[in-house]
Amino acid sequence: MDVKMKNSAPELESKYARFPMKSERWRATDEVIDGQPCFIPQAYKGVKNNYIWGNRRAGKGFYHLVTRESYGILFDRLTDEIPYGGCLSCWMDDKTGKQMVDLIEVRELVLHRSKASIPDDDVAKKEAKKAAAKKK
Repeated sequence: MDVKMKNSAPELESKYARFPMKSERWRATDEVIDGQPCFIPQAYKGVKNNYIWGNRRAGKGFYHLVTRESYGILFDRLTDEIPYGGCLSCWMDDKTGKQMVDLIEVRELVLHRSKASIPDDDVAKKEAKKAAAKKK
């Protein structure tokens, strides 16, 4: 899964994003982790290790991968990269089809992380199943 994640979004190569994620709590944007701020307000200046650039409650800037906001931003970006209206089965024998299937799988993981109560992939998956059951 880590290779799929890195191929879908280079920022996910970070040790903070490795699968399976297992931590006790999300960090707030005003916190610091390992000497790094959890939010850096600045204009986009390319990919930054351990961060996702975007616009959320704290404003425009780089959100550390230990914040829930970073995964919401990344989910939106990955969603924009999936060509809706295209036929995935048409690409299944093609390298592009494999990449698209991987991208969809990573996007689902990122969605679960963006909604999870804590940064734990097992918990995130259980919470996603529970939320889906409530919608039925």
